[in-house]
Amino acid sequence: LGETLCKLGRLDEAAEGYRKAVALNPSAAWSHFNLGEALEKLGKTEEAIASYQQAVQLNPKSSLLQKTGDKVAKGSMQIRRLVATRVIEKIWKPNFILDSYICQSQENFAKTKRKSINTIVILTCVWKRPELVKIVLSYYSHLKRELAGKIKLELLAVGSEGKTSRHLCKQCGFDYVEYANSPLSAKWEYGLNQCASYDPDAVIVVGSDDLISQSLIEFYNIKLQENLVFCGLKDGYFFDLANESLILWTGYNVRADPTRVGETIGMGRCLSRTLLDKLEFSIWRGLDIDRGLDGAMTRKLVQLGLQFLEYDDCVIAQIGDHTLRIGHCGFKMAEIGAYAVDIKVSENITPLERYFERDANTLVVQPQPWMIFGKYFPHQIIDQLKELAIVTSKGQTNGEECKEFKGLQQMATSSENFKKAQTSPVVDVETELRQENELLLYQLGEVQDELEEYYLKYQNLKNHVKLS
Repeated sequence: LGETLCKLGRLDEAAEGYRKAVALNPSAAWSHFNLGEALEKLGKTEEAIASYQQAVQLNPKSSLLQKTGDKVAKGSMQIRRLVATRVIEKIWKPNFILDSYICQSQENFAKTKRKSINTIVILTCVWKRPELVKIVLSYYSHLKRELAGKIKLELLAVGSEGKTSRHLCKQCGFDYVEYANSPLSAKWEYGLNQCASYDPDAVIVVGSDDLISQSLIEFYNIKLQENLVFCGLKDGYFFDLANESLILWTGYNVRADPTRVGETIGMGRCLSRTLLDKLEFSIWRGLDIDRGLDGAMTRKLVQLGLQFLEYDDCVIAQIGDHTLRIGHCGFKMAEIGAYAVDIKVSENITPLERYFERDANTLVVQPQPWMIFGKYFPHQIIDQLKELAIVTSKGQTNGEECKEFKGLQQMATSSENFKKAQTSPVVDVETELRQENELLLYQLGEVQDELEEYYLKYQNLKNHVKLS
């Protein structure tokens, strides 16, 4: 009955119905969650938080877990959105926050007046591996020509090898700036600072061994037109060039990384101009680190209220004349017809091993990699990669260079086994839910701290009004 009343827009009646259900059965987590959802739609944030917290603290029986799994996942998104809303109200100071449920149901959702052509900067940093770097940079130069008239691509590379890297980047059609290679965070920070001179509508961050498809850039362009402030991919491919082996990494999952579920990979992240202005074109200033740059960016975004949110759950805020969708928003490649691959050679395989060592279940070996490449990249680029693969393979005389990637292949499941794993979880659902509950409780604690602050301000204001 409560769900029917919610669909009819009779939220007060729905909330009352859920309260009665909770009173009749206080241990029913689902009823607590439904009540929280109704209260949130009514704008009763503090009561909603209490209901969500009660829902995730309860420990349902295993027989109920699969039935409530989707609901619990949805609850996680709702809580993240509440956390984000509190921070966005404080940091972004919007005119008002719009109701995402109403906006989703309206086809004529208000959109900011758009530019006819967006300017997007492809930012990369280069170091060694000149043969591979030349192929990658030439590919983006090709994309710049292909997208002319639809998207204005600007290409910027930060190098550290003086005339050698400058000549290479210039030869491939990239603008070039020089900066020391270590600490790596300072090098990327300098590059991002320089992006401001292009007056861009967005910056896409890629490594000098990363290829992202034209379709991904076109998809990002659409999302920029829809005023999404940040987006990226939740999964990605990794290709061992010497052995012509392709692995799909399926993304962060609740078993190995419960606090990172929904986070985008570092490859191909897209930051809008609105977000860049908020960041003042700076993310890594003063960090002095050579690894963990993606995580550092994620933490910086969280400080601005960008929680891991699905597109339809992003916080919709009216800021000045702009209606923005704010969230750390990721998409699966298959869902949007895009492709992104990190090409691995001997110099950069070891970081890949560290990246995956948490959970082999996230790895899926892909057959016929060149056929997959052919769907997204021009034949000229593929031919160049094949030639480099032959050279790289011959250079590995003792096989030591490819040892790490072979280990990953052994860890990874085949495509067929992966499909079976979808219906036969490696970790029991009760453990998975417990991990999800821990994440939700952590997020709820953050929200409650914010609510207490707002409540004190409200009480002070109310007392002031009474006195006057």
